[in-house]
Formats: sequence, structure tokens, C-alpha cells
Amino acid sequence: MLVRVVGALALGAGVLSAGAQRADAFPTLLYVRASIGVDTGNCQTSTTPCQTISYALTQAPVGAMIVVGDGTYPEQLTISQSVTIFGNGARTVIEPTSLPSSGTDPDSATPQDYVVGVTPGTTGVILKNLAVSGAGAASTFTSCADNFVGVYFHDASGGIGSVRVSGMQLPSGLGTCAKGSGIFVASDAGHTSTVSISHTSVSGYQQNGITCDDAGTSCTVVLSAVRGSGTASLVSQNGIEVHGASASITGTGVAGNSFKGGGAGNQGHGLYLLNAGTLLVKQNRLWSNDVDLYAGEVPALGLVPPTTGAWSIVHNGASFATDDTAGGSAGDGYGDGIVIDSTSNTVQVTRNITKGDADFGIALLGATGVAVTRNIEVLDYNGLYVGGPGSAVSASTGNTLSMNDAKHNHHDGIAADVGTTESGNTFTSDKGEFNQAVQMVDLSTGAGTAKTANTWTGNKCHHGPRSSPTGLC
Repeated sequence: MLVRVVGALALGAGVLSAGAQRADAFPTLLYVRASIGVDTGNCQTSTTPCQTISYALTQAPVGAMIVVGDGTYPEQLTISQSVTIFGNGARTVIEPTSLPSSGTDPDSATPQDYVVGVTPGTTGVILKNLAVSGAGAASTFTSCADNFVGVYFHDASGGIGSVRVSGMQLPSGLGTCAKGSGIFVASDAGHTSTVSISHTSVSGYQQNGITCDDAGTSCTVVLSAVRGSGTASLVSQNGIEVHGASASITGTGVAGNSFKGGGAGNQGHGLYLLNAGTLLVKQNRLWSNDVDLYAGEVPALGLVPPTTGAWSIVHNGASFATDDTAGGSAGDGYGDGIVIDSTSNTVQVTRNITKGDADFGIALLGATGVAVTRNIEVLDYNGLYVGGPGSAVSASTGNTLSMNDAKHNHHDGIAADVGTTESGNTFTSDKGEFNQAVQMVDLSTGAGTAKTANTWTGNKCHHGPRSSPTGLC
């Protein structure tokens, strides 16, 4: 038993940031086991465990570790002290049959009915080696009034490691509610929430897999997996949504967020990064979403941080973005690998690979000052696109595109859109090859290269129609 406890301590500490680790290296241990436990005493001996996690929380001092055995625990957890809850993986399931308590949302009056909730002001909460399921409580929802959340951190901080979150879906008659989220992190004005999510899987959500909201929120998502329901017909899903918050998302796979209901603004997204603070998006695999990665500044959609920081989108794979809408076509807002929309902050899009996307591999829509460097676009419909309109800005200007390789795409390789407003963009040392329509095309007019409004220097075109107008490569 001693060896197992030492391992538990090491794993529990692994999801803590350096600043959040507890000074006490040997926390008080409490034991819970559904099959033989009794909710009496202090739960501190493994031979006389408690029956419920909720009771153990009432006995746990600050900094304690609650070691939870195999079983299904039909209880809603409200956590208000620094504590680690450590289970036995998928064999330790938190699955309540009712949700009597709810949290508040900083941005709306909608109650947040959670399976596991961490209350405002609480720090150092670690959830490790658990399954969190909403399946047992889904039938309690009779309207779209409340949001259904698996794990909710509100003005609170901690870590989630090796946790399976699933079943945050309302009953079939409420399929259009868009009210189910796997993990939700939010902050009131003037407050903060900092949460690390690692080696965690999220599936079976109705709207968002992981949501990080508000300027005071910071999320780190590492080596995790978020899976949507595939081609949905009732509501659009987002794998990971960062709205007004800051985030680091690395080594994570996000797939299956696709909506066939149609219409602009109804896309499902793998990563939906809106009005964010500082972003690092690195070495993720994104596939089979309507838009694999969307990063935009759209003030009308709210939650704008006081300062928009730098966004770095590096070494990601975005593939097979889908267009499942009836009569789907190029430019309809679906099927894009990476989209940068209406940004004016520092944005770097570097060394990403897009492949097999139904529309654009990489698209700049109303973006300014974006550096797009050393990316590869292959077997998309269009490779790399600079144009507009964006959601908040009409045209793309002042962007730099260099050393990108667009090849074997089904239409254009690299394209700048029509009008003198698409101006001041610089295309340098890019390559277009084996694209079926034109390797490079610029539909703008102005005083730039070949009477376009942009500058094209040192570009190369190979195998197939070269450029329109001539002189771009």
C-alpha cells in the first residue's frame, strides 16, 4: 500500500504549476470506497474507508488527498478547499443522479449545473485519475434554462489530470439547447482562474468540450483529447473554446465538431479562439471539424480582454476540415484548416501543415500584420488565401507571407482576393506547385507587383498554370 500512495503523490503533483505546489510533501490521506465504506469517522485508514467522496470532503483538512477506490459514486461534488481527489482511472466514476447545487456564470444569468464544481476563491484543487459522467443526471433537465457542466472552476484554480469527462448532453427532446460543456473555467471581473488540464479526454458534450472564458482566466491544455459527435444536425459544437481568456494548448487532438445545419456562423470548430488574451497553440492535431482552428478578434461578440496579447500558432496539423452543409461551396465559411479573422495584434502562423481541407488550408480574413511563415498546404481545395471580408474588418492588409509551400491543391495554390483594399501584403519566397487551377493569383489592382495592390518577390511556381497576372512568380 505504501508504494501505491507514494505514486499517487507524484501523479497528483504533476498537474500543479510550480507556484501552486503545496509545501506539505506528505498530505493527510483519506480513503473512500463505495462497496465497503461507511460515512463515519475521519476516513484516514484504508481498512475503514468512507462511502462517499462528499462525506470525505467534510473531513478533509486543507491540502489533503482523498484516495477513491473502484465504483460509481452517484453524488454531485462541491469543492471549497485545497484538496486532491485521486481515483483508479476509468473504474472510479463520479456520476450523480441529480444536481441540486448550481454555480453562476459571470457572463449570463444561466445557472451552471455541474457534476464537479470548485467554488470561488478556492485554489489548489486537483482531480486525478477519475471519470466524470453526466449520464445519470441528464434526465433531470426539462428545459434549456440551465447549462450542464462536467467540471466547473469558477474564480478558482487547480489541475485536472488523466480524467475522462463525458455525457454532458441534455435529453434528446432538448437537443437544440446548446447547453452542455465538458469542462468550464470562468472568472468574474477582477478575479482569476488558472487551470491546468493534462492527459484528459472529453467527449459526449452538447456544445463545448473545454471552455475557458473571461479575461481573468488562464488555461493550459496538454496532451489531451476532445472528440465531438461527428456530423451533428441540431447544434454546432466546439472542441476547445477560448473566449476572452488566455491559453496554452499543446499536443492535443481535437476532432469531430461538424454541423450540417448550415449557414454562416453555425460552424463547428476544433479550436475556437475568440477575443483571446495571450495564446500559444503548438503541436496539436486537428481534423474533421468544420473549421479546424479559428482565431479572431470580433468585439461585437464580447469578452474582449483589456489587452490582446501575442498569438502563436506553431507546428499544428489541420486536416480534413469538413463542409457537410447542403450545397457546400468554396468561401461559405466551412471546410477551412486555419482561419485568422479581423486581427490586428501580433499573430504568427508558423510551420503548420494543412491537408485535405474542403476549402482553404490557411485563410486570412480581414487580418492585419499577420506573419505566415514556412507552412505547407497540400490537397486542400485552396491552399493559402488572403482576403476578406472578415467578421469585423473588411480587408486584409499589411500581412507577410514567406517560405510557404502550397502544392497539389484542387484549385488555387496561393491567392490574394479582389479589390484595392486587399493591399500592402507581401508574398516572399513562397512556392506553388502542382495546383490544379493557378499556382499564384492576385485579383487586386494597384501599384504593387504586376499592377496588383500587393508585393510579390522571389516566389516560385512549378508544374501547372503559373500565375495570374503573370509576374507573381
